[in-house]
Amino acid sequence: MKLFRNLRYFLRRFEFLRVYDSPFKKPKLHFYQGPVALGTPYFLPRRTVRATPKRASAAALEEMKRNEEFNSRNPQYTRT
Repeated sequence: MKLFRNLRYFLRRFEFLRVYDSPFKKPKLHFYQGPVALGTPYFLPRRTVRATPKRASAAALEEMKRNEEFNSRNPQYTRT
């Protein structure tokens, strides 16, 4: 009995492989063959914008305005 329990726990590790036996669209495996370095992003980095005091205060005021509007429309679920 203990052998079957251990076998069941062992096979649970590989449940993700059932997706290959799915009747739906089959997953495609892609392999990258190129130079890989530590710290290389696999996405395009976002464009950074310098936070000047004028932009920071404008963004803070806009956030406060949105919260006040939300609070007036939803008095039961207020934001701070």
